[in-house]
Amino acid sequence: MSVLFPQLSLWLLIIVAAINFTLSAFVFSSNPKSSTNKIFAFLGVIITFWLVNMYLSLQNYSPQISIWLIRLSVFFASGINGLFVLLANVMPDEKISLKKEKLLTLLISTLTVMFLCLSNLIFKTVNVGANGGASPVPGMLIFIFPLFIVTTSIACFYVFIRRISGSDENVRKKLSVVFVGILLMLLFVVVTIVIPVTVSQNSYFVQFFPLYTLFFTGLTAYAIIKHNLFSVKVFATQAITIVIWIVLLAKLFVTKNSYEFFLDAVVFLVMVVFGVVLIKSVIVEIEQRKKLEELTQKLKDLDQQKNEFISMAAHELRAPMTAIKGYISMILEGDTGDIPEKARGFLADATSINDRMVRLVNNMLNVSRIEEGRMSFQFDTDELSRVVRTVYSQFLPEAQRKSLEYKLDISKEIKDRVYADIDKLHEIAGNLISNAIKYTETGSVIVRLVQKDAGTIRFEVVDTGPGISSEEQVKLFQKFYRVESNVGKTTGTGLGLYISRLMIEKFNGKIGLDSEPGKGSIFWFELPVVA
Repeated sequence: MSVLFPQLSLWLLIIVAAINFTLSAFVFSSNPKSSTNKIFAFLGVIITFWLVNMYLSLQNYSPQISIWLIRLSVFFASGINGLFVLLANVMPDEKISLKKEKLLTLLISTLTVMFLCLSNLIFKTVNVGANGGASPVPGMLIFIFPLFIVTTSIACFYVFIRRISGSDENVRKKLSVVFVGILLMLLFVVVTIVIPVTVSQNSYFVQFFPLYTLFFTGLTAYAIIKHNLFSVKVFATQAITIVIWIVLLAKLFVTKNSYEFFLDAVVFLVMVVFGVVLIKSVIVEIEQRKKLEELTQKLKDLDQQKNEFISMAAHELRAPMTAIKGYISMILEGDTGDIPEKARGFLADATSINDRMVRLVNNMLNVSRIEEGRMSFQFDTDELSRVVRTVYSQFLPEAQRKSLEYKLDISKEIKDRVYADIDKLHEIAGNLISNAIKYTETGSVIVRLVQKDAGTIRFEVVDTGPGISSEEQVKLFQKFYRVESNVGKTTGTGLGLYISRLMIEKFNGKIGLDSEPGKGSIFWFELPVVA
């Protein structure tokens, strides 16, 4: 038998064998305790030996060597089919669930056919042609080999189809891809190799056998990439490294002098060491990444639990604080009779503190709602100056108690109609004014509304407080962040500015500040004006 493109056949063998061996080694190392991984790895090794033996059987040797190479080829082929049936029954489980009777029957029948293939009952001898090619002569029990191959192939297909139809979607996708690979490989092997060799002693298509195994390994690789069966990065690293090793090792056998042999041997050894180190480093990187992903997921779960707790606690706190505010208001309005002026001052302070607590609770609720996507906005068109005047008046008593100069500056000729959630604008303006009064001990707090340009209105709160450094300004609108110099001096959660930023961005606006340490701050937000 003549072989087309012998060099191509050799390189094809090297590449396919390297892929099979690499995939087998990697799958086994990824989970050595899994029965699926063990069977798959053993199957890959047997396929690799089968590939090498099939290639050798195509070369011109003596009749004694040729017959044993052919017998070994059908020996490995029988084992491969038996393993396919076993894999179909196990994949993707970690333990073999096949009943002992069926498992024992499969094992005994496979081993029996394999060892029969090594005897003269399957192939007696070979006929050597004029070109030196060897054609096998069938023995008296030759029918057993194709019968076993066809029977196990049908059994493999049946088991795969049954398991695919009865599995969940994720397992079904994995099994389907592997099933198609096995189906195509076995189909081509049976039609172009098994039947022609056993019926007409025609072994012409044997030279193309590595291509058939690529159906299985190629589609398995597709399953790896598409359905994340194994780590693609580790597999690719191992495959490329082993191919380089095989090429360098093969080069040693064709070296013409001892000097070149020595250099090639040194290069091979260096590449072996380098390859091992590279593969280990990639595996460590993958494991670290998996651990990081697990920790990230745990942090997300903890953050979710924290948000749920904050939401629940805020709901429980808001009701009694609303009641407290109502009772204090009734007392101040005289519903319980006249009260001394000194007591009235204490009650006013209590109202201010209660209002602050209500804002804190609302901020916690708003964070939970916004991050979970449950925040609802009631958009409407209104004048921003109306909102500013209302909020300004609410904080007048608090500014007066601190003896601050508290002013409102709104130009008469101003276009300030905006499209936003008006209630949320009250909260945002209240957060900025409250912060300015809270952190300003002496001096002034000025609330301004200015026309930045014809299409934009700008709200500003100017204070003479301690100011904020440029480093802290970058972090100020982040969740739970508070200026370090103020931590412990005033109450707060670090949520007000974060929520204000999220809301202003929902309204297609901008928010920011201008500040220098010791020179006060200007907190502002801008919104587009509507006609």
